[in-house]
Amino acid sequence: MVETFMQDKLKGRLDNHYESNAAHTGDNISGVGNNAVGQMGGTYQQYNQDIDGKVKDAGIQTNVKTTVLNNMNQTQDGMDQREDYVHNEKKDVDTQQTDRKNDFAGANKDFSEKHHAAELHQGNWNPMNAMKNDYKDYIEKSKDDLNNEKK
Repeated sequence: MVETFMQDKLKGRLDNHYESNAAHTGDNISGVGNNAVGQMGGTYQQYNQDIDGKVKDAGIQTNVKTTVLNNMNQTQDGMDQREDYVHNEKKDVDTQQTDRKNDFAGANKDFSEKHHAAELHQGNWNPMNAMKNDYKDYIEKSKDDLNNEKK
């Protein structure tokens, strides 16, 4: 904004002053003493103060670059924090996904083993043999119970 102000308000004046004074550059250069340097420095300071006052009166911000850099840094910090958060959440989700895959694989293996055992058991199972075995087991158990009571 300062550059725009300089372009709009002062460049024309400076160019006009340059054109009018260019022809007299170096006149009386031999007569310039230390006193003139002091006066030029004072004039320079006076004009700088005048420009600064007009800039302030016009409400023009002179710290735009600093403000923009601060805003950029804050935005970048916020983006970095969000990126870290998303990265950490992704790691958590990936870990949980791996855990669930392992859980499923274990459960699937366990089910497959039990299912295979059940199929083998059912393949050999005969209802008549089961009834005989159940009856035989019952008789054996009853005999054992009677023998235990006698003792």
